[in-house]
Amino acid sequence: MHIYVGNLTLKVKSSELKKAFSKFGKVISANVYKNIYGGGYEAVGFVEMSDEEEAKKAMSELDGSVLSGHKIIVHQARSTEQNEGEYGQGKERRKDPFSIDPGEIDLSQF
Repeated sequence: MHIYVGNLTLKVKSSELKKAFSKFGKVISANVYKNIYGGGYEAVGFVEMSDEEEAKKAMSELDGSVLSGHKIIVHQARSTEQNEGEYGQGKERRKDPFSIDPGEIDLSQF
């Protein structure tokens, strides 16, 4: 099961995240990613656990707990499709500026 961990400090390392979740069962992987596009003030993590029941127990116990001075948010990771349904209702998603076809750019306003 894949688990999302939010509101991590920039000081948290992947090994610390793995250690916190290992108390509940076998951790396949644990990675911390710094949010360099959002101002760089926090990081998020993703943990993969092999046993679903152990993962659910870890999520239940660790959600709202404090890790390195921050109260963390823990829940099952969602796929991109799930996020679009939840957060993109009726709204057009912003395009990646590097994937725009030059033919789509309206230069008449310049």
